[in-house]
Amino acid sequence: MLIPTLQAGNVALFEAVLARLLKVEPGLLRRIVYESPGECLAVAAKTIDLNPADFATLLGLVRGAHALGREIAQSEVPRVLRSFATMQPEGARQVIEGWRRTPSVGRPAAE
Repeated sequence: MLIPTLQAGNVALFEAVLARLLKVEPGLLRRIVYESPGECLAVAAKTIDLNPADFATLLGLVRGAHALGREIAQSEVPRVLRSFATMQPEGARQVIEGWRRTPSVGRPAAE
């Protein structure tokens, strides 16, 4: 549901669904998705068990939505995809849990 929603341009619904899946507040979700060069989005995607092909599609859609936040540079994409591929799901879940506990402490940083 995430990818078709974003492809249809329904950013608000995409954000609401992803925030619900991750159990995070909307403000934190926007920082995860838009304020990092992709690593935080990779953590979120790994947490919800997105497969690599769907993550690559999602990353491309978010890159295309640069008006919504920081644009992910093309040169960063391969690194973010490698990071996603090697990330352990349990480690990603622990990072998200940490962000839930301290949502007001700056922007999330990929760990």
